[in-house]
Amino acid sequence: MSCKLSFTLLCIAMLASCISTKMDPPQPYGVLPTDRQLAWHEMEMYNMIEFNQNNALDIHWGWGNESPELVNPVDFDAEKIVLLAKKIGSKGFLINAKHHGGFCMWPTKTTDYNISKSPWKDGKGDWVGEWAKACRQHGLKLGLYLSPWDRNAACFGTPEYLKMYKEQLTELCTNYGELFTLWFDGAPGAGGSGYYGGANEYRGGFIEYYDWDNIYAIVRELQPNAVIFNDPGPDIRWVGNEDGYAGRYKKTCWATLFPEGNWNMRPRPNSDGERIKMLNEGQRHGKYWIPAECDFSLKRRFAYHTTDSLTTKSPQKLFDIYLASVGLGQGFDMCLPLTPKGVMEWRDVKSLEGFAELMNKTFSKNFIKRARLVPSNVRGNITRHYGTAKLTDNDRYSYWATDDTVTNASLMIELPKKQVFNLIKVRENIKLGQRIDSMKVDAWVDGGWKEIAEATSIGACRIIRLENDLNTDRIRLRFFAPVALAVSEVSLFKEPDNLEAPKIYRKKDGMVSIRTDRPVISIRYTTDGTEPSFTSNEYKEPFLFDKQGVVRAAVFTSDKKSGEITSVIFDQCKKNWKIISPVKSGVDNMIDDNVESYFHTYDAGNKKEFVPDEVIVDMGTTIPVSEIIYTPRQDMYRNVDGVIENYEIYLSEDGLKWEMASKGVFQNIRQTLVPQEIKLNKVYRSRYLKFVVNGVLEKNFISVAEIGVRTVD
Repeated sequence: MSCKLSFTLLCIAMLASCISTKMDPPQPYGVLPTDRQLAWHEMEMYNMIEFNQNNALDIHWGWGNESPELVNPVDFDAEKIVLLAKKIGSKGFLINAKHHGGFCMWPTKTTDYNISKSPWKDGKGDWVGEWAKACRQHGLKLGLYLSPWDRNAACFGTPEYLKMYKEQLTELCTNYGELFTLWFDGAPGAGGSGYYGGANEYRGGFIEYYDWDNIYAIVRELQPNAVIFNDPGPDIRWVGNEDGYAGRYKKTCWATLFPEGNWNMRPRPNSDGERIKMLNEGQRHGKYWIPAECDFSLKRRFAYHTTDSLTTKSPQKLFDIYLASVGLGQGFDMCLPLTPKGVMEWRDVKSLEGFAELMNKTFSKNFIKRARLVPSNVRGNITRHYGTAKLTDNDRYSYWATDDTVTNASLMIELPKKQVFNLIKVRENIKLGQRIDSMKVDAWVDGGWKEIAEATSIGACRIIRLENDLNTDRIRLRFFAPVALAVSEVSLFKEPDNLEAPKIYRKKDGMVSIRTDRPVISIRYTTDGTEPSFTSNEYKEPFLFDKQGVVRAAVFTSDKKSGEITSVIFDQCKKNWKIISPVKSGVDNMIDDNVESYFHTYDAGNKKEFVPDEVIVDMGTTIPVSEIIYTPRQDMYRNVDGVIENYEIYLSEDGLKWEMASKGVFQNIRQTLVPQEIKLNKVYRSRYLKFVVNGVLEKNFISVAEIGVRTVD
């Protein structure tokens, strides 16, 4: 009997052991990413290159008749740029193979309007091929941008062009190896003007014209691992701005969408404002997994412009964008503008090197590595498979999980000693979906827990930046979800101390003030374009700068260490300006040198269609005008209601006899709400400016943040 009893007990023990080491993983929740989307999420950061005739012409979009002779990047070295990008953690390059002007940057067989007609390498160069070679050589991925809109092709708008476009796509998908993305720009929406083989006309009906089903089918067949970008998908979406910021106002961005309507194989809401908000924030429990790509430029604009030299984003600004894109589970896509010779400006190189250093200093030390992690629950109490060791093993698909009945759980982090940190990084295993609704962060303060932060939309990555550095040896994370948790990483980092970049303002009277959010030892500034040093003018009170030019400023410590430089380019001073027309409250907002205020002609009772309108300005004295600047409204969610698209500019010395100085369309203003520079073909001695508005992006009124002019000496 004793032998039978012992055998029975042994069997029970073995059975219990098996049960204790086996338990099904949590069931997937909601819509899931595809394998190609998972690979895209793993990249996190990549760069864009936009290069063609526009870089030599100081324009954003080509008309379609720009000479191939302008494309001659004699100093171009793809490998050098790839290696620099690799330093910052970039995992790939998105190369613009054809922009809206229609010029093909590879020797295509579909049109003569291609790089073989340029002087570069005696017509034997292949821009796309150079990038493909450099990326493969150094382990980076390659993606390609192919604009559906072609302002050069005479056949654009006909079935013949669609055939040509598909042939171009096929060439790119078969001649340059594996691609991680194919990028289809949504510009210009419903229609646009162009050269079109010499027709020089407007052509519409774009939304219904493109054969997206068959275009996407080519990609799926020839590049099955590539994600497809279009404004709303199908694989990755536009984030709703070209500033690089996801979740711009609510600090949340879901990878999923659940919109209505139809737009390029994916739903689209009715109003533009609603659409931008949806793209920027995503939607919880969405029907489609379509994460956002946060595209932006290292400078003010994507194509190279000589006037953008002082607009290079600082390392700290790039880090802020990293936290607002990758730190919200989305993609970081930074365009690197190249000069007509095919190289980056030295300021851009310096900024990227500083960004690489900042990233390394921030993320090289993870304070959680030696911490004791205490969860409130472990799935099935099986720590081997679902315990907290999975949070620190550098595997984004292993995870700490809770029981199915435990959907709200906590994780206490006990550090060996007090540490100072301000960044908390959390990931979910997104192979099981985006499960967590929200989380809260508690710090142990004065013998009790105190809530110090909260967040939503965890997903592929969430980096919480605390308002202040936290010095503690204990924190607690509380998670709230409708299902069991599947958290794959928790990390703690310290952002290096950084001297605050000052803010520079000018009032209409020409008085400039420089401010910081916190007290500083010293602010030094220059007004001649040079970088401020410790021997430059010290800012003590507002000073007069009633002319066009640049003011640059930086914070300095007592040991002469400087912070990041802020540069602001000012137009002609408007202290003697006045608005003649329209006569309406708020018109001075157009000439107050404050881009945060704006004027509009909105009338709630006006239900009619937009009719041309005009703004007339008296500049107070006759000046030699060479450039007009229109700044669109800069308010929440990049609102484009009333933003001017079609314009005419008239100038006059006496306000009676007017001469047309320019007429045109602000290209890509819907996506890039930056100051729009209208360079005149000659200098006009003028006192009066008439800005005629022939069309706006949305609604039936006009809106203006600022109108300005620049002059020649």
